[in-house]
Amino acid sequence: MDDYEVKYFLSHPQFGEKEVTKEEFIKAERAAGFRPKSGRDDVCATGGFSGKGLSGSVRYIDLEQ
Repeated sequence: MDDYEVKYFLSHPQFGEKEVTKEEFIKAERAAGFRPKSGRDDVCATGGFSGKGLSGSVRYIDLEQ
């Protein structure tokens, strides 16, 4: 089975790109207007987004490299 780690990143012109927690990523998604179809508060709505000057991405890092 593939071993990977999920990492969350936010980018903004004022602070560049930084790694954040899943909770911070979800908060930024909601602030940018993205909501998960499931309606759950504890899941990401996107694998990446851009809106209101902020962008975010979810990356799967291969641990076998």
